[in-house]
Amino acid sequence: MGERRSPQVLLLAIGLLLLPGTPAAGSPSVIEYTLTSWTQYEGLPAARVWAITQDRDGYIWIGTDAGLVRFDGVDFLRWRDLHDEELPRHEVTALHSARDGSLWVGFGIHGGVARISANDVALYGEAEGIASGFVTFITEDRFGTIWAGGLDGLHGFDGERWTRVEPRNGLPEGPTVEVYLDPDRNLWVSHAAGLYSQVGRDTFRSEPAPAEFDSVLARAVLDASAITERSPPYRFGFLRDRRGGVWVGTAGRGLWIGRDGFGSEPPDVSNVSVQDGLSSDVVQVLFEDREGHVWVGTQSGLHQFSPRRVTSVSVPGGLVRAVEATPDGRVWAGTYDGVVQLPEAAGEPLARVEGVVGPVTALHGDREGRLWVATLDSISRYADGRFTAVNLPENPPFSWVSALTTDSRGDLWICDMQNGVFRWSRGRLDRYEALPEEHRGTVYTAYTDAAGRVWIGFTDGKLGVIARDHKFRLYDPIPGLGGAVNVLYENSAGVLWVGGGDGLSRFDGERFTTATQRANGLPVDSVSTVVEDGDGSLWVGTRSGILSLQPEEFDKLGANPGHQVEFRRFDRFDGVLNMPVRLGHPVGARGADGRLWFATGGGAVVIDPRRLPDEQAPPPVRIEAVHVDGRPVDHASPLELPTGGSQLRIGYTALTYAAPARTQFRYRLEGFDGDWVDPDTRREALYVGLPAGDYRFQVIARNNRGVWNREGAILELSVPPPFYQAAWFYAAGGIAFVALLLGAWKVREVRIHRRYSLILAERARLSREIHDTLLQSLVGVALQFDVLAGSLDGAPEQAKKRLRSIRKDVEEYIREARESIWSLRSRPSGRSLATALRETCEHVTRDTALALDFSVAGAPRQVSTVAEEQLIRICREAVTNVLHHAEASRVEVALQYDGNAILLRVADDGAGFDASLPPDDAGGHLGLVSMRERAESVGGGVDVTSGPETGTEVQVRLPLQ
Repeated sequence: MGERRSPQVLLLAIGLLLLPGTPAAGSPSVIEYTLTSWTQYEGLPAARVWAITQDRDGYIWIGTDAGLVRFDGVDFLRWRDLHDEELPRHEVTALHSARDGSLWVGFGIHGGVARISANDVALYGEAEGIASGFVTFITEDRFGTIWAGGLDGLHGFDGERWTRVEPRNGLPEGPTVEVYLDPDRNLWVSHAAGLYSQVGRDTFRSEPAPAEFDSVLARAVLDASAITERSPPYRFGFLRDRRGGVWVGTAGRGLWIGRDGFGSEPPDVSNVSVQDGLSSDVVQVLFEDREGHVWVGTQSGLHQFSPRRVTSVSVPGGLVRAVEATPDGRVWAGTYDGVVQLPEAAGEPLARVEGVVGPVTALHGDREGRLWVATLDSISRYADGRFTAVNLPENPPFSWVSALTTDSRGDLWICDMQNGVFRWSRGRLDRYEALPEEHRGTVYTAYTDAAGRVWIGFTDGKLGVIARDHKFRLYDPIPGLGGAVNVLYENSAGVLWVGGGDGLSRFDGERFTTATQRANGLPVDSVSTVVEDGDGSLWVGTRSGILSLQPEEFDKLGANPGHQVEFRRFDRFDGVLNMPVRLGHPVGARGADGRLWFATGGGAVVIDPRRLPDEQAPPPVRIEAVHVDGRPVDHASPLELPTGGSQLRIGYTALTYAAPARTQFRYRLEGFDGDWVDPDTRREALYVGLPAGDYRFQVIARNNRGVWNREGAILELSVPPPFYQAAWFYAAGGIAFVALLLGAWKVREVRIHRRYSLILAERARLSREIHDTLLQSLVGVALQFDVLAGSLDGAPEQAKKRLRSIRKDVEEYIREARESIWSLRSRPSGRSLATALRETCEHVTRDTALALDFSVAGAPRQVSTVAEEQLIRICREAVTNVLHHAEASRVEVALQYDGNAILLRVADDGAGFDASLPPDDAGGHLGLVSMRERAESVGGGVDVTSGPETGTEVQVRLPLQ
């Protein structure tokens, strides 16, 4: 290249030199990547991708023609679907995640910039000092100044306003195409007029391209991509990744990736275009995330390049059926065509070994360094640089040799899937007769442990062992292993590992401990191989990938059968395009250099555990959405859910971009879930009918590398009780209950009091009845006996007459007593009230000197039986009182019907008394009290008027009903 390059060439040079990362020492000559693509068919809202960045939380933000889009590795969400705050609905052409956590957004044709901080949006336009026009980049320098550039030049933001960089600050007018930061975080601006570097807070000066721009790698990539001439200021992507690789995006020739070669070898430059899976050859932007994935935006889609941690090796002869290592450090592959020696170090060529022809079914490297090879029609051994056929009978009894092993004596044991087990020793082949005949057609695998015992695995899941004295022992099928015993392996600790169709089991000499996917989360479907690395970790080949785990996990499994086994998985996202599969035996081996080799359906793959990056960073876990009965609610913690919500949905995610579809989750709602819930890869928790209470939702995640984030994301939430479960309701209910008890007690007390009052009233009534009937009658009898006593001597006939009268009165008194006892309150049939009153008065005054005047006024009215009875009793009491106490010569009794009332007046001309004095209850004169009680019992009243020597008048008023 010449001394003065076009602006685009200078722009490339800036990208190659200044973006972070230096060449990694000892980088392999070919670094492979897994390409994952998204277009509108895979949910990308718009085809063209202008800008890419990653925020503090770990979300990937994408600028598209459809606006701002957030991506978590699984779902694309537009800004307007995430927040209520509005953004201009224009294409987003620039993005930057600032050190303070804010997200800066630049817009296309209409121009302008937006700042998003904690979901608050601030918009900047011409009023804030930034001119309209296409914004091509946004970045931040070491002073914390935000810079935005585009067709209208370069603008800096001081926290309040934007200021354009003028020519007096060293930068000419005109469009700025791109900007980069050097290691000191100073700006280097690619301008239509040349290259300018930042020399002060807001000053620039023209600078020639530094010598470092002319590195061998930079020249190689530039020459290969043909970016050598001036072109319009399109948006190109440029990146030097953390591994030292150089990425160049072009406007029509796809993506170019350059890496330094080994030693004096030239750089390796490769091109990725539409033919290789790129959605378009027009590359708009490049970005490297925190996990080392390189994101590429084109005119037609989004792409992710993930570094492969597993290297694929193409082997001559096609499909690799078995791999084995010999003690001298060499690794061998058995193919359909023969045997290939695999390279001992990266970059070395493969070497096919002559002497074996045909599909290889089994390999075995013995302790003496010999390699034993079985094909469909022969068994050979490799020693001293050549193969030698094993001397077998003319018609060997083999149909398919599935495994080979040698014991401590050096004898070769041969497993044939139809004919059983054979031993070849000192040139002689013998069938192992101790094996029961019914099991001879089920032998599948063989392995010799450190003690010299030969273990045999069967297709029905059983396991047998041949002791050194050739005695045979058969174990029952191992619970949980499932299917055939595919592999047997003893690690450095002397523990035997058994792999089957559905599980991996450890045999410690006494018992088997088995892990399965269903019970323990370990995806051991169809285990094909087990290999130990130099650090003691186990590597397990399965249909779902190559798993790495620690043997100590089975100690935990032995103590807790439900233990979830920790592991790391390597699959197609890491370069294992074809999974390890048992087409021969063995399927995995460890070379002398520590690298692990696996036979797959499409060749061989190699992993160097020592060179794997330390990926212990846990995946960030976020709670994204909460819905109650289908309605979104703010999920800020703590969260109070509405009372009575019947369905709660909690959406969550883990922000890892290494095979995000394989991220595993566990969640638990403390206060409701008794244990962790394992939804596998599902990203939503659903609860229905949560009772009132306080809860703590926690979700944790494990990425595809097996690293757990055990803190995860937490959401404190509560469901308030309905009013009938609230504390105040319980308090009010308690008070009401107490009040109800007190009320019930009071009602009972009133009832008891009323009942007692009724009893007292009845007693009073009885006393009145006795007083007004029996007592008064007896008093009358006593008076008559007094008169009789005075007439006995002088007038016997008159005395007899009086006795007859007394007898008649006594009979009447008996009748009245009976009437009182049986509460016969009705007056005798045929008598009116006036007649009953007249007869009562006459009866009381008969045979006495007391004159009676009885009168009736007004039209008779219907009176209740009870009222009539009470009025008769009152009248009798009043007249009796006159007779006994008034010393009167005349008594007037007047009955008057007056409107709605009936009046009874009893007046005498006797001595009278002081009516203001209370009655002398002690003297037994209860008449006045009795009269008042009787009148009041039927709603009436009694008035007594009296005075010394003025007589007494009793007035009774009863209402008519």
